[in-house]
Amino acid sequence: METSNKTLASLPPKKRGCLIAFVIAAFALLIIVICIPSGDDKQTKIDETSQYITGLNPVDVYLNLQKWGFSVDKDYSTDGNLWTCKYSAEGLDYTVTIYSPKAVDKAQSVRMTIMTSSYSSISNGLQLACYIATIPYDTADIEKAKKFVADNYNNDKASIIIGDAEFTVFAPTALARMIAIQKVVPQIESRE
Repeated sequence: METSNKTLASLPPKKRGCLIAFVIAAFALLIIVICIPSGDDKQTKIDETSQYITGLNPVDVYLNLQKWGFSVDKDYSTDGNLWTCKYSAEGLDYTVTIYSPKAVDKAQSVRMTIMTSSYSSISNGLQLACYIATIPYDTADIEKAKKFVADNYNNDKASIIIGDAEFTVFAPTALARMIAIQKVVPQIESRE
């Protein structure tokens, strides 16, 4: 069996021109695909460290809650890390969740839910809600956060930014409160 090795020079001029044009077109297409930003580039790009509340370590939160009598359940997974702290007293059920997308020593959000039965007043949960507002992080203003939660404990969807965290109080009914503390992500204008 004989093999034939053809070189570019051995091709007829018409086929050689077509092959060269094809290679140039393929190369140009490759350059265009590489250089033109994809749709993902139009969205805000966030560097990994900017998704965490600076200086907020989950262990600082859940160890302090354990001192108050909270139980702590730790769930580490590839989908993110979640620490769930629970406590019940005087007809109130407290749940505090601390979330981190990847790191175990950084947190993106802390949420406290306070639920009551009809025989206990939700206002009895104010002290612990104010305590959660004082969680330590680099840009925290503890007194401002505590005052905000105390002043807005019954104001549904009241919100304030303190440092690089946003505090939101949810008061949907007389039987429930939620305090959400989450990372404020600065908005970067996308290129269009």
